[in-house]
Amino acid sequence: MNKHVPDARVSTGVAYAMLLAGMIIWSGTLIVMRGVHEVVAPIELSFWRWLLASIGLLPFAWRHLSGNLSYLRQAKHLIITLGAVMVGTSALTAIAVNYTTGINATLVNACQPAVTVFFAFLIFHDRLRRLQTLGVIVALLGVVVIAIKADWRLLLALEFNLGDLLMFVAACGYAIYAINLRQLPSQLNTVVGLCAILFAGTLCLLPVYIVETMYVRSETFNYELLGAVLYTGLLSSLLAMYFWNTAVLSVGANRSSIFINLIPVFGACLGIIFLGESLFSYHVVGFASVVLGALMVVRGAEPVSEVPDTDPPAKSNP
Repeated sequence: MNKHVPDARVSTGVAYAMLLAGMIIWSGTLIVMRGVHEVVAPIELSFWRWLLASIGLLPFAWRHLSGNLSYLRQAKHLIITLGAVMVGTSALTAIAVNYTTGINATLVNACQPAVTVFFAFLIFHDRLRRLQTLGVIVALLGVVVIAIKADWRLLLALEFNLGDLLMFVAACGYAIYAINLRQLPSQLNTVVGLCAILFAGTLCLLPVYIVETMYVRSETFNYELLGAVLYTGLLSSLLAMYFWNTAVLSVGANRSSIFINLIPVFGACLGIIFLGESLFSYHVVGFASVVLGALMVVRGAEPVSEVPDTDPPAKSNP
């Protein structure tokens, strides 16, 4: 999407610092969700998170709204679909952490780059090179190792951790969202488009939130909910995204994408520090496989110029 936004490039050092800070914030998202899952309902957290993020984006989108109304009308069905997928997938991750550890969730989520390339091949028939194909397989094997705790007897018995499976489905959802962004009108302003997507997704989630409140877990305000909404809605959904977009504009997508592999590392550290979780050997093996697969996917892509793009690629976050 072209997006009529001012040049926001920063120095290389500042860009790398932004990337590092953004990865730490994103790695903490699943840890926060896991930390409050006993006192905060998953759909409740997701609904208020994205509503807050939408409202936070609105002042920036409002300035460009009048010039983008025709593009919004043109893409209204796609925007609603993207919103439902993005916000719905985020809600699925909030449900997943009820059944798995924060470490597992961040490690499984690390397969996103490989899964994204695979779905781009399936849906849009993007060229998938041999090294990329191998990378997808290696990354998926890493997810399996984590899900079965390296106990192959569980694989033969088809016994998987429900939370890990839900996280993998969520990673697929983020991948589908990311690759379908290309179908938005090229003239649509980035901030306007994202704001519309998040508002649409939040409205799609509203009926599910009402059902959860009435029949599953009643809504109760607490400071855990407030803190989780502020962290995921402002820090993760807005500040980290701003860091990411600014860094990509400054140093290019190729260099920036390497930092994504730090998310599971930081996530594991945060899970150990704040949730008292344990790191096992199968985590290390699975993580190494997932990251190796992701790197193979990136390296297997066709060579591209390192001149920073004016349109930073969207980054899906949990």
